[in-house]
Amino acid sequence: MRSKILLSLAPAALALALPAQPGTVIGTLSAPDVPYGVGTGLNGELFMVSQSRVLYELSLTGSVIRQFSIATDTGAANGVCFDGTNFYVTDSSLTTRGIDVYDSMGTYLRTIAVPGTFPAGICYNPTNAHLYCSDRVAGAAITEFDLAGNQLGTFTANGTAVAGVSYEPTSNEYWTLDAVGDTLDSYDSVWSPITSFPGPLTASSGRGRSCVSIARALYVAIPATSEIAIFDTTGTLASLDSVGTSCPQPGVFYELFAGTGTGDLTGQTYRFNSASGTGWNASASGQFITNLGTNLNLGDDTLLRNQPLGFSFNIPGSPRFNTNAIDISSNGWIGLNPNEIPDTGFVVLESGAEFVKYERIAGWWDDLDPSVSGGVYFNQLSNPQRVVITWDQVPQFGATDSNTVQIVLFANGDFQITWQAGCLDDALTGFSAGGNVADNGGLDLSASVPGLFGPYGASLDLSSERPVIGTTVNYRIFNVPTNASFAALLFGSSSPMTPLDPIGMAGCFLNSSSDLATANIGLPGATLPFAIPNDMNLVGANVYHQAVVVAAGFNSLGVIATNGLKFRIGT
Repeated sequence: MRSKILLSLAPAALALALPAQPGTVIGTLSAPDVPYGVGTGLNGELFMVSQSRVLYELSLTGSVIRQFSIATDTGAANGVCFDGTNFYVTDSSLTTRGIDVYDSMGTYLRTIAVPGTFPAGICYNPTNAHLYCSDRVAGAAITEFDLAGNQLGTFTANGTAVAGVSYEPTSNEYWTLDAVGDTLDSYDSVWSPITSFPGPLTASSGRGRSCVSIARALYVAIPATSEIAIFDTTGTLASLDSVGTSCPQPGVFYELFAGTGTGDLTGQTYRFNSASGTGWNASASGQFITNLGTNLNLGDDTLLRNQPLGFSFNIPGSPRFNTNAIDISSNGWIGLNPNEIPDTGFVVLESGAEFVKYERIAGWWDDLDPSVSGGVYFNQLSNPQRVVITWDQVPQFGATDSNTVQIVLFANGDFQITWQAGCLDDALTGFSAGGNVADNGGLDLSASVPGLFGPYGASLDLSSERPVIGTTVNYRIFNVPTNASFAALLFGSSSPMTPLDPIGMAGCFLNSSSDLATANIGLPGATLPFAIPNDMNLVGANVYHQAVVVAAGFNSLGVIATNGLKFRIGT
């Protein structure tokens, strides 16, 4: 049946294959943070380490699958790879320079010492179970290690500053990125040069810092633009693009106020009632609680870590689901994942882009300064069980105003915000499930209440390898709910982008027609291997895909859907 699916494409769906030279940029991914290093694992995953030392697993269309912070010191995390058990991250710290080893959950294990001065790119070769690490400063040296950290040999690559190195198992080749010369170079299994082409700076994308080869496409990290450029290496434009949006909704809502006098919430209390654990029904109800409790004596730009709640609070849209403790910032917000937000995170200017990074509720995120006057208070109350966090009569830094805002978390999953006094300047208020959920651009909160916020959840994500004839691609759905009972994949010749609200799939879109075929996807693995025939008549064909999943609780129909994939089949 799989061959028939693609061979039944109507002639109109086929396009003439355009000749292409290796080195053509076939796409870009927006990185969730400033990318410093990219790498892969045994199953063609895409991993990224960022400027802020966060390790991400991304789908091949750029969606965040998971993330965790890694050890912080004065060095940069420059490269990453995964051997199926451990992560290996190059670290250029003067004191801990080497290859830092972490387990699959991000726990630091040890450091492998390396020669040279600036360990940069790193890759894992599963055929010999060896690591290859480049030094960005010490010429073009590539050092080979076993997994115990023993040095086995040294190779010389092209260029003067080899910032990236990768192994491509399909062709048994290595690739390097010379950051100064702006070239991407390939080598055979004994490091003899094969080919070379210009890198991202020549392609007007910015200077590259790391590279990884996945299914014979090169993914190159570009810090200046916070992007990952994708280069073709096969000579024809086999490409993979994400189309449209997925559902359920990303776990975020917020309002960003622009300046003096723009705040219109003063005197209001909004209660966000838990909606089956996936969102909230919001109403203008509740009242300010005058029993403030204990003054935490927070200073300017300070953060109290890991304050116990005394109960478990539900976090819709977060893969962690709930929390038993919070961080409390002097700047008007609470962090729902203790210790997640870096020490610098609470002094960054409030913005939607910063807000979606981490799990938090912002009462009135502004540069508040309780060291001058007022205070930040915490109290635990019963009947009903709840905690109360209050910023009482706190001025902005360098100002004489007075702002009072209160967040209440209830044990049943509700929360409440009261903007009691002040709250008239530039600030942000709202909720974020973190994980770099999609930034919806904000809303007018007072015009949105009463209303339903959510249902929230980790949005479904569909990804696969590039569609090359004669190979097998693996369609994979990420973030499938645990209560999912059925999943299917659509094969279509178009992407209608039709809203599905009228049939009860609120916030979902039809991103692929199903006129070519459908196929069941087995659960819980949510992976479908598909063999693309080795047929040159398919080269240049555009095919669209989307997965749908039956899972109760997210909308009235009980069905949610992924983004679409646009395939352009190549060789």
